[in-house]
Amino acid sequence: MWAVIEGDGDVLRNENRIAEISSMWEEALANWKVPDQLLARAAKSPYRLNPAKFRPDPSRRLSGTVQELERLIHDQPRSPHSLLDVGSASGSLSLLVVDQVDKVIALDQSREMLDAFEENAKELGVFERVTTVHSPWPSPIPLKADIVLSANVLYNVPNPAKFIDALIGAAGQSVVIELTQNHPLSIVNELYQRFHTLDRPTIPTADYIVDLVEAFGYSPRVERWIRSTTNDRITAEERLTEYQSRACIEETRKEELRQYLLEHELPMAEVVMVAFEI
Repeated sequence: MWAVIEGDGDVLRNENRIAEISSMWEEALANWKVPDQLLARAAKSPYRLNPAKFRPDPSRRLSGTVQELERLIHDQPRSPHSLLDVGSASGSLSLLVVDQVDKVIALDQSREMLDAFEENAKELGVFERVTTVHSPWPSPIPLKADIVLSANVLYNVPNPAKFIDALIGAAGQSVVIELTQNHPLSIVNELYQRFHTLDRPTIPTADYIVDLVEAFGYSPRVERWIRSTTNDRITAEERLTEYQSRACIEETRKEELRQYLLEHELPMAEVVMVAFEI
C-alpha cells in the first residue's frame, strides 16, 4: 500500500514496506536480549551507559554527522536555527554545534544523562541556548525544530518506523540519524564467546534503517566511517569496566578480562550517518 504525504513536496510512502522492515528489525533486535542467567551473574548491567562516554569530544567535529549538521545549518536560508537532539545523552554531538544555532532542545528519557548534558553546557558557557526535556520518544510534548538529530538510539528502539515517523513530524527542514552499522554490543561479541561460549546475533544492521527511510519516500545521504574504540573521554580502567559490564563478566574474572584485552584488540565500530530533507 502506498500513501502520499502532502507538504512542500509530496512524499510517496510504501506503507507495506515500512511495516515489513520495522517487523524484521523488531524480531532481530529481540535476539540481542542478554540471557537472564548471565545478567544474574554480571557485576554490572550491560544496559547502563556511562554519561562520561557521551561528553562532547572535539575530535568528532570531523565526523560525517557533525559536518552534515554544520552544512545544514549554514545552508539554511532563514534564521533563527533550532536543533532537536532526540536521545541526546550528555551532548556528544549537539553541544559541538550549539554555538552555530540559536537553540538546542535535548530530549532523553534518562534524567542522569540530561543532568550531565546541562553540566556540559554550563562548562561550555552555552547553557542559555539549551533546553532539556525528560521524555521518551515519541514524546507527549509537542516539539518542533528546523533540524532533528538522533544519534546512537535506534538499537534501543523495537519499533523504528514509529520512532522515525515522529522524527519526521518534528523536523521543519531535515532529519539526521547516526547509528553503528552493527549493534553496539557487537564489539564485545568475541568476549561473549570467550567468557560464556555464547554466539551473539549479527542483525539487524544500519542497512535496515536506510531501507526504512527510503520506504518513507526519501532519498537519504549515507556516509560511513570507522570510529575507534578508544578515546580520551574515559580512562583505561573505565574502558575495562565498560567491556566487563557489556559482556556480563563476573568481578572474579575481571583480571582475566584485563589480560585478554592486552593480548587481543577488539574490533572498531563502523558508524553510519543517514540524512534527508523533509
